[in-house]
Amino acid sequence: MRPIWLSFLLSSFLLFASSFGAARAQSTISLHEAIGNGWVEVAAQGLGGYQGKCLEVVIKNLRDIPLNVELWPGTMFASHDDWKQDLIVTAPAKVQLRGKTSGVAQVYTMCTQAWNASPGSGSGFSFNGLAEEGLRKLANRIAKGNYQTSTAQSAVWAISSKEPVSSIYGIDTTATRELAEVVSEETGIPISRFTLTPRPHRIINLNTSIECLLNRNIAHGKLALFNSGGVQVREYFNDRFVEKGFQQFKIGASHTGDSTDTFWLRLMEGENIVSEKKVTITDTILTLPRLHQEGVLGYSLTKATEVEIGLYDEQDRLHMAIAPTRMLEPGFHRSRAIANTPVLPEGRYFIKAKSGNETLASQEVSISDRTPDIHSKRQVAGTWTMQIGQPLGAGRIVLYDQEGRVKRVMAEFQRLNAGERKFSYQFEHVDGPEAVFYLRLVMADGTVLLEKTIGR
Repeated sequence: MRPIWLSFLLSSFLLFASSFGAARAQSTISLHEAIGNGWVEVAAQGLGGYQGKCLEVVIKNLRDIPLNVELWPGTMFASHDDWKQDLIVTAPAKVQLRGKTSGVAQVYTMCTQAWNASPGSGSGFSFNGLAEEGLRKLANRIAKGNYQTSTAQSAVWAISSKEPVSSIYGIDTTATRELAEVVSEETGIPISRFTLTPRPHRIINLNTSIECLLNRNIAHGKLALFNSGGVQVREYFNDRFVEKGFQQFKIGASHTGDSTDTFWLRLMEGENIVSEKKVTITDTILTLPRLHQEGVLGYSLTKATEVEIGLYDEQDRLHMAIAPTRMLEPGFHRSRAIANTPVLPEGRYFIKAKSGNETLASQEVSISDRTPDIHSKRQVAGTWTMQIGQPLGAGRIVLYDQEGRVKRVMAEFQRLNAGERKFSYQFEHVDGPEAVFYLRLVMADGTVLLEKTIGR
């Protein structure tokens, strides 16, 4: 027979173990608390759309013990693209995680920035804490009533984006009134201003972009959407400096009118239209290739000159100012420039050094998503022994790269006597370990008399 004291100890231990195991299995925490404690990592991507199950959230448990993680209504996720809308969670969700495992939840959300485009499938998002109190209150009311509707989306925009309350209506007048009461309380707009008569509600989504090539800077630019009657219905920015060259602006808009309604997106300076585009429901945001290339330009100046480095198309139109205009002294100059910008897919592009309308140097670059190789500086030094058969007049010793571009003028002379001549050279480059260069003895008329290969 087991001693009474031993039975008591075993019973106590089993009770403790059972309680401890249950506590381990039933540990529940909100997502924002779990992140704050460093217990989980979160990744999120869009599933597309303005409302509904628009977000997939992956939660990784960093601890050895199980966790039940709750996503509360009012939790915010920020878009990785500044032209796409952020999302707010509008229904609770729970993810059960064993220790050191990941779980997935598809979450009900709504958009919060009416001036931006709707997130597409695969759009990246990051956890962004809890919304402000008013939005949290509305998100909880949506969750409580299960109002995952376009009417509720309009209510969210009324608080988050100050959209007109006239867009909040619907067939379900009970839901409309409950949503209107929250919006009224948070915005101070009397409930009498809301439309509580039942009628169908829908949202027409517009996603578009405008592309323009500016031949000058705009000091006080405005981007706005106008209806077909010329009335401004949305302003995206005002009094903004817009740099000359190629520009693309991506926007979103929504309305509760007819799907055949048309609008005009306009870039303006004062009352003048700089560029405009007709916008309809069938519009999309133009996806552009990205040009990301490096150019090295060499050029000689006979006098002090203002020089600007930029990316130009084959019609010699500026697409991107790479380096601002600056005054350079007479002599040889070498400019290294990186063009990193979206461009129109057709045509050819050149990095150029220009003085006014005069092109001092030019290098063609190709459209590529690949980041150019940026190498560390390397020093090269040596001696070039030349056999000069007869006295020479004025000339230069010039360094070229393997593409035939001038890298630098190493020396200049007015006269070079016959015989053996030794030239010591030293230079730095960032062209990589496999780079090949050529030292050339070049006469004043451009004739190359001698050449030495370096790096092969």
